[in-house]
Amino acid sequence: MEKTIYIGEVLRKLRKERNFSQEEFAFRADLNRKFISGLETGEQQPTYISIYKMAKALEIRPSELIKAIEEKMDSDDQYWLQVE
Repeated sequence: MEKTIYIGEVLRKLRKERNFSQEEFAFRADLNRKFISGLETGEQQPTYISIYKMAKALEIRPSELIKAIEEKMDSDDQYWLQVE
């Protein structure tokens, strides 16, 4: 599985836990809704600035968002077997 899919799965989970639509989440993060959709489907990759903005919208620290993504990757041993 591509790392961008893990990012998208985590973002979708956190967004839905807060009952945010993609549109509302994008507004709160000051990002484009199509970008959020692309992140969630693995078609886009976040920048440091977008991670910061999304974390702020989710009311967590950027490091917590990164940690959640790492934990998702850790839960799938196959990911680490594919890393070059």
